[in-house]
Amino acid sequence: MNEYQEVQRLRELWSKAIMTWGQVFIPLGAAIIAFFSSQAAPNGFSTGDFNILIIGWSVFAICMVYWRWVVHHIDEQIVELYPAFLRIERENNWDTNTRYYFNNLADRSRKHLRHDLGLESWPKNYDDFVEEVKPKRLDHYGFLLSVWREYGRHSVMDRGHKIQDIIVFATIVLFLILVLAINYGAFALLALLLFILLACWGWHRGWKIKLWQVIKK
Repeated sequence: MNEYQEVQRLRELWSKAIMTWGQVFIPLGAAIIAFFSSQAAPNGFSTGDFNILIIGWSVFAICMVYWRWVVHHIDEQIVELYPAFLRIERENNWDTNTRYYFNNLADRSRKHLRHDLGLESWPKNYDDFVEEVKPKRLDHYGFLLSVWREYGRHSVMDRGHKIQDIIVFATIVLFLILVLAINYGAFALLALLLFILLACWGWHRGWKIKLWQVIKK
């Protein structure tokens, strides 16, 4: 088996692993919710069932967070294969995975390429990019490899993982709201919703970066 086939095989194995983890943990999450709900349901979800439900929510949250963490770890391994694909396809004048890498470049990578190429706008597609590069000192593989050297695995977009993370986070928060509502009522819901809105607004305003800078000091 040559190097390209081996790299392609690794990518396929890890891609299947991501799908397998989802096929295991999504039903597992549903089963956890169903089990703990059934333990509390005979009593009509009274305040006495709060401990059962909060334990169930905790188990559910831990499983979901662990699932997303593992998926991101596997995806990082897939992304780390891109330089090998670019190098091998450059040697053989292929473009299957090179095209895929180009189409999934993050905004920072596109700005980097536009600056290197002296372009006012981003090429409409991969073929236009190849044409733009022809008069330059490097071929298009070389420019893409320079992006990788600059940003590494952060050179590409999330490729659908971010929306999945958001859905999982929203589901965890939703179930927490429902559990808290049983024991603490409307005021708890209002306080939690305000906290979530404040956290989202702070994230948008860059509080995460500022907090990290303070911690580093």
